[in-house]
Amino acid sequence: MSCKCTKKLPGAVDAPHLIRPDEPCLFCAEKHISAAMQLANECGYETPNRQKIIGELVLAQWHVYRNHYPLAEKLRDIRHQVQSREESKIGSALADVCTEIDMLIQNQLQDKK
Repeated sequence: MSCKCTKKLPGAVDAPHLIRPDEPCLFCAEKHISAAMQLANECGYETPNRQKIIGELVLAQWHVYRNHYPLAEKLRDIRHQVQSREESKIGSALADVCTEIDMLIQNQLQDKK
């Protein structure tokens, strides 16, 4: 399933660009990370939320691995902790990822000005 993101194409207003799941996009990655966090906050890491959280983290990872590989590694590590049922070890890692992606997006927006 493609993500609809008008941030990808400069000047795109009426014609959104459909982004493939493996296409680099910080905005899509942020959306997936946010969805994973919301699912975790909603009912914790219980089924079926666990599987949805894992899926959202994978999608976020795919959107960043080409241009921001260290961030993709962090997302992978968090996903592995969820899959290993070691959520208690995640600590502030997810919040740290959010801070990092926020900074990357701010830098990207500054570069476009």
